[in-house]
Amino acid sequence: MVAATDAVGGPAAPDGGLRIDAGDDPGGARLSFVGDLDLAGVAAADAAIRDAMARPGDLTIDLSGLAFIGSEGIRVVLRARERADADARGLRVVAGDGAARRLIDILGLAERLGVDEAR
Repeated sequence: MVAATDAVGGPAAPDGGLRIDAGDDPGGARLSFVGDLDLAGVAAADAAIRDAMARPGDLTIDLSGLAFIGSEGIRVVLRARERADADARGLRVVAGDGAARRLIDILGLAERLGVDEAR
């Protein structure tokens, strides 16, 4: 389940849904994911990333607010990295210390995703 305000944000659903807060960072857009990024939230996450990448400037994807991220969620971030690389755009991934960081570390994807090491 995906709750929505802003681009796709709002209070995280009590059943563990996904909230995506869209905002601006210096030099580009910022998407902050909160809750669970699983199969149910992948389409909304991908759409929010595509919308943000349609704007000029770099993109920051903040995963530090996730309680859960599945392999489908990691794939969405990998696709964002591929699109950013193909378009020669900056993409910063903030993993934090929670679920996203653990999965990224287990999979050895920190360097490939361009994870910001500032925790």
